[in-house]
Amino acid sequence: MIWHPFTAQLNADEPLKIVHAEKEYIYDAQGRDYVDAIASWWTMIHGHRHPAIVAAIEKQLATLDHVLLAGFTHDAAEQLADKLLDASGRAFSHVLFSDNGSGAVEIMLKLAVQYYQNTGNKGRRLFIKFDSAYHGDTFGAMAVGGASVFTQPYQELLFATHSLPYPTGNAASVVLSELEIFLQQHEEEVAAIIIEPLIAAAGGMVFHTSETLRQIAQLAAEYNVLLLCDEVFTGMGRSGVMLACQQAGIVPDMLALAKGLTGGSLPLAVTLVSEKIH
Repeated sequence: MIWHPFTAQLNADEPLKIVHAEKEYIYDAQGRDYVDAIASWWTMIHGHRHPAIVAAIEKQLATLDHVLLAGFTHDAAEQLADKLLDASGRAFSHVLFSDNGSGAVEIMLKLAVQYYQNTGNKGRRLFIKFDSAYHGDTFGAMAVGGASVFTQPYQELLFATHSLPYPTGNAASVVLSELEIFLQQHEEEVAAIIIEPLIAAAGGMVFHTSETLRQIAQLAAEYNVLLLCDEVFTGMGRSGVMLACQQAGIVPDMLALAKGLTGGSLPLAVTLVSEKIH
């Protein structure tokens, strides 16, 4: 039996059995068609079974299915890393591969802590987050996400963070002031600010402006705090450009991508890392 995620287990309806997919449509066992309007958790950005993606997967499988990257490399990984770095405008220097968005966020959090460990600032372990945020369902990602029914049972196991209201609309200037005051008072404790640039999707499709994002980046730089951008949802063109942070003309220290990275066809994620962090 499949344990269906984010689904009531007691007296739940039978799941909709899908047998076929094409472009934006999915088809059930009775032949009925549905528009996959959520893009299967926001992954199918080019539609189902896109011929170019299917052909690329088949071509790669005919040569090499998988090899570990610890001490090994291969052409496909190198080519993808190079294309991603190009797409970022060479704002980053290294690509760290993983298999899902939550994992890519965990990598950012761990690298942020390790960065300060390695530079002699071991007291910088606090993360600043926003209350509408969703960064995943592993423990670190839950800690830097907004409180919800899904995180409540684990509160005692999550590391401490400082949460601010989401900087949307008229609230943005107040939130930015609160952020600056907190950084002034706790500069030697804060490791990083983590944000979904422009859009908090799972938090209710709430938005902040490019100017707000620029000001957050400026404060992070002024107080020598790392800026982490979770672009698992916002990246790969969803905001109109390849990376949402490019709308604001900012460069974070690290950036996470997944979901649309493979057009939903395979589990894959990356963490883009600046030369400073590497």
